[in-house]
Amino acid sequence: MTTAKDFLLSRIGVINTPFDSKFAVPRQARLAAGARGVIVLDDDYSDPNFVLGLEGCTHIWVSFVFHLVGASDKPTVRPPRLGGNERVGVFATRSTHRPNPLGLSVLKLDKVVLGGRTEIHVSGVDLVSGTPILDIKPYVPYVDSVADATYLMADQPPRTLKVVWTDQARNEFELISAKLNLTDMTGVEQILAQDPRPSYHNDEARVYGVSLEGIEFKFTVSENAVTIQGVA
Repeated sequence: MTTAKDFLLSRIGVINTPFDSKFAVPRQARLAAGARGVIVLDDDYSDPNFVLGLEGCTHIWVSFVFHLVGASDKPTVRPPRLGGNERVGVFATRSTHRPNPLGLSVLKLDKVVLGGRTEIHVSGVDLVSGTPILDIKPYVPYVDSVADATYLMADQPPRTLKVVWTDQARNEFELISAKLNLTDMTGVEQILAQDPRPSYHNDEARVYGVSLEGIEFKFTVSENAVTIQGVA
């Protein structure tokens, strides 16, 4: 029996998230629990029967395409977790640069909204807005959680930085959030606390900018803290 070498996959929907670009996307799912997103199923998959029973689980596996990165046939990559200086095999990492640019994340299921195109609200997202979704499956704790699993390359969660707002930045955010009906800064702080800079950047005077949900945040990073300098 010959096994097929090529397969045709079609998206079932897209996800809308706070992340307008790859910069500042958490490096793993659930590192920023307050980062929320909405999976909007395409018309062909918005029959309510497709999600019948889905709200019986708290978390879901989401399969997707790294659509901003083309397929790569390079056998090694340089993971940020190793400082971007050491090469390891691509299959030993979660790098986006892969022979098949496919991703897999466990996300918290917040709610399912029916009517028109089905919406699946999730949190702890690590996907760029507009990412094509290929499949959704329930996370089943008794088989998916492996208590004694290890991964030597990243055996501890990444460190998080303290997030500090200048008075100017806080005032600017309050003005903008009032217009947009935003009241919670938790998600923004969790995202920036992950230190979204490239691993080889260490200039404390450099001002970075990131767009989250259409709001531009300017920030600097010192050894132990992220300081939000301005919001526009």
